[in-house]
Amino acid sequence: EEVDATVEVDDASDYEVDSEESDSEDDAELCSGNRIIDMSCLQSLVSAAALCSSCKNGRLTLLETQRFGLMSACGLMCDKCGVETSLPMSRKQPALKWYDINRKSVLAMRLIGRSREALKKVCAALDLPPPLAKKSFDFHRCA
Repeated sequence: EEVDATVEVDDASDYEVDSEESDSEDDAELCSGNRIIDMSCLQSLVSAAALCSSCKNGRLTLLETQRFGLMSACGLMCDKCGVETSLPMSRKQPALKWYDINRKSVLAMRLIGRSREALKKVCAALDLPPPLAKKSFDFHRCA
């Protein structure tokens, strides 16, 4: 099951860094935006708490089905009936065929005056997948 998620890209001048942090851990709200998550923690949570919506009996396993730069596409697979559900992890511009997280990572490097090499170091330090290939990075940088 695929989800249609489109996004409009804003001009770099529309982005501001919000330096305020929450004073309380009780500020629960619906999740939105991007997060850096530990996939093994997410897998443990999914395995322990989620049941298959098809057979209502099987436990779900989180699988990474595709990766393109910082975008990961995952799936949830039932250990009983084998049904797999797509779980997109980044919005995609369908007409342009690029992923929001990759575009934003290039924008972030432009905002701080850094290159793809700096982004590679950030990704390595945070144990993230490597960023876009140089050709793709340059495409987004020039767009």
